[in-house]
Amino acid sequence: MIEDEKSIGHEEFVKMSDELLLSRKLSHVSASLSVSVDLMNRTEVERLRQVLGLWTHEMKELEIVFKNNSGPREENESCQKKLWKVNSNNEDAFFPNAKFRVKTVWMYNFSASEEEFAFASCLIRQGTVLDTMMVECLSMSYPASKQLKIEAAVAKLQALQWMLAVHCF
Repeated sequence: MIEDEKSIGHEEFVKMSDELLLSRKLSHVSASLSVSVDLMNRTEVERLRQVLGLWTHEMKELEIVFKNNSGPREENESCQKKLWKVNSNNEDAFFPNAKFRVKTVWMYNFSASEEEFAFASCLIRQGTVLDTMMVECLSMSYPASKQLKIEAAVAKLQALQWMLAVHCF
């Protein structure tokens, strides 16, 4: 069963890769992508890195829906945020790569977890986001204390890059 799921995921990735490579030839086409990712799942993070790494031209919009990762964490899972930290001047140290750029990033289900904040701040610090980062802050499903925590995280993200517009919606 698990091998079948991996095979299907791999086939989808290969198909998507072929389509992305074809779209590279049509550089005038503006691309948008919507992804759902659990930042605590190494496979999903690596797949996201691979997909975004295929883009060599500017993307118009990237929509990221964070999966609820409120389950128990293992000790070694806390290192997940290191997957997108810049540790050197090496181009391979960037997430997803040093050339990937997107005009607008939309983040849904942002909980201001350590991993989500590290991921968002990485996109800002590396200059990946060119114009705007929109973060869902006013969800009816969040209690007021959680919304305040998210708004505080967004304020920290805003402070990272004064030329970039970071907004709650």
